[in-house]
Amino acid sequence: MTLALALLQLGTLYDQSIAKLLDRQFPSAEISYILLDTSTNAVIAQRWQHADQPIPVGSLLKPFVALAASANGKFPALTCDPKQCWLQKGHGALNMTNAIAHSCNSYFQQLAPLANPDFLSRFGLAPPPQNASAETWIGLGREWKLSPLSIARAYSILASYPEAAPVLAGMLQSSQSGTGRAIAIKARVKTGTAACAHPAGQPGDGYVVAMVHGYTLLVQVHGVPGATTAATAGRMLSAILRGK
Repeated sequence: MTLALALLQLGTLYDQSIAKLLDRQFPSAEISYILLDTSTNAVIAQRWQHADQPIPVGSLLKPFVALAASANGKFPALTCDPKQCWLQKGHGALNMTNAIAHSCNSYFQQLAPLANPDFLSRFGLAPPPQNASAETWIGLGREWKLSPLSIARAYSILASYPEAAPVLAGMLQSSQSGTGRAIAIKARVKTGTAACAHPAGQPGDGYVVAMVHGYTLLVQVHGVPGATTAATAGRMLSAILRGK
């Protein structure tokens, strides 16, 4: 056996052990996940029925909307309009990093009219419907749907995208003081809540993307918001990093 083949088999066995670990420790049918190698975009472990079929993914769209609207990686400072935001009192003045960390609806709705739909192909994402509203662009409603596998892979590409530094800084801040703080791990995190994609409908499903130590993890928990899903994603990452 060649060294290359031995290393390949070792990697395959390692991936299989992670999949078994996650299925054993997180058996609930309410939890779906995709775990990627960030550098290669290869699937390490997955439990997600119909992961290639488009569904609403909520605020997971915001980083890509921001980049599609940016001018060479430069982003404006804007003021949150509470009437447009999920936070009743509003977020005040925000730069891109803070807007990502706190997932400010108003900030991204103000950016949406500037977004170039063709830009999204850089991340392997299908564009929203033609003449989509600002609300659709930031993941509100059911009009713009993407497959879980495509959104997970888009985040892996985002991790090394040259103009994404303020976005990635916001994702890191999210894990410490933003909407993703329940993850309880220092990681790049984006949360989202979207219209329920299950036959037995709930008010919404929670989504989290977390990137740390060469992994990109996408988690969906049925019937809870993204901020709550972050706690589940944190436990999953802890289990992966401990390896037991």
